Amino acid sequence: LRANVSTSPAPTLRLGMLQSIQHYAQNKLAESGAQDTAYARHAAYFVREGRRNAAATSTAEKLEAVTWLASNRQNLFAVCERFGDSRPALAVASSLALQPLLAERDPTEPHRNHLRSAIGWARAAADDIPLAELLLHRANLELEKGDADSALALVTEAHEVLGETRAPVLRATALAESSRILHRLGRLVESTAVLDEAEPLARAHGAHSVLARILSQRGLLALSTTTSEPQDYLRDALQLAKRSGDRSMEARILGNIGVEHLVRGRLVEAEAAMLDALELHRSHGARSQEGLIMGNIGTVVLALGNRESSETWLREAIAIHRELGNTFLEAADLSNLARTLIELSRIHEAIEHATSALQQIEETRGARERLICQCNLAIAYACIDDVPAAQKTLELARRSTSFWQTQKNLLNLAEAHVGFASARAEAAPLDDERVTKANETLRQLLEQRDRLFLPLQSLERTAKHYPNPAPVLDIAAATSQG
Repeated sequence: LRANVSTSPAPTLRLGMLQSIQHYAQNKLAESGAQDTAYARHAAYFVREGRRNAAATSTAEKLEAVTWLASNRQNLFAVCERFGDSRPALAVASSLALQPLLAERDPTEPHRNHLRSAIGWARAAADDIPLAELLLHRANLELEKGDADSALALVTEAHEVLGETRAPVLRATALAESSRILHRLGRLVESTAVLDEAEPLARAHGAHSVLARILSQRGLLALSTTTSEPQDYLRDALQLAKRSGDRSMEARILGNIGVEHLVRGRLVEAEAAMLDALELHRSHGARSQEGLIMGNIGTVVLALGNRESSETWLREAIAIHRELGNTFLEAADLSNLARTLIELSRIHEAIEHATSALQQIEETRGARERLICQCNLAIAYACIDDVPAAQKTLELARRSTSFWQTQKNLLNLAEAHVGFASARAEAAPLDDERVTKANETLRQLLEQRDRLFLPLQSLERTAKHYPNPAPVLDIAAATSQG
């Protein structure tokens, strides 16, 4: 329906009946002189309901809560814009209500710009606890973007703002986030020490969801250090997440359990846990976590031997990372895609993706991801007999000080590939030491069960056809060798 007003020679076409009613109501409100009171009352309503629904995103009612936030995001943004200068505390509360929605569904850059403003409002309001919350949200965003140093600085500021006595649960959350960043940077001892400080805080105040996060982080650290068994931490974390009703945390821990199965070589169990996690994340519309899990599933199905399916999963994951601006996960899955392309014998394509990934990883300072990508790139170079490049890249991987123990199988795999390529370049016989060592590495990897989730088909092809090159399906690679 449309309404026309013919008070002028040229009638003005209104956009529609609802907009006509809105204009009428706004005019009446302005005439009444109660406009500011009405705006404040409506703002208070949206902030109150927004904060309630934001809190509910960590409960079994997450779907309903996220739906409400998505339906009212423009109203919450309007509160921020209208009251940012005059009533900054109200704008901060509205911004905090938006964070669960923005973190999971919005691209990084607009979210970052909003957080910059919100942190400014929080400083103006001189309220430390909301300021610390916003700093933690910004830290998580910077970590996803790949700037671990900035993320750590923001978390450190949040912890300093809170001090040693206020908001113990929020302090435990800040410490858990600090541990996650330190883990990313390869500072494993410091990461563990921070968790040792966070866990008693969470336990003393019955913060089951935060404690679940801490135990899950301990499980991931155990996978990186091999000093303890991760499954106990992860099992306890999952029980706590279920007890707290935090379905989002439950989904994340299921994903971590899938990773634990993967690195133990329990591939069917890994796929099942990750698919369960993916279903939960999708039911909540958690796009960033959906992309993370899809990338991990791509790694699992490659280890199960389904190379084409692995490529599909990884490309879909990379598309989500790019959509959201998650540079770190994009780089990690570009490296994983390179590994899949090696197994598909599309070597030059693999080198292109691995090189791009390595450049992004250098910028995001992912220590573990750098080591994995360097190994993948060394393998790809070896597959096309570019021995100097393969040896140089492998040497860079060997210099890793944080994750080499947990990635020693991947390092050994890369060394075997480079050994075959080096021997073949010199037309060395089958009893050459490099060939013998590479064959022995292959035998050990095939026999190993613990921590073996690596596809070995490309190395088996190389060993089978030595001293001739393994068959290459990549036309560009074949041409360069011919």
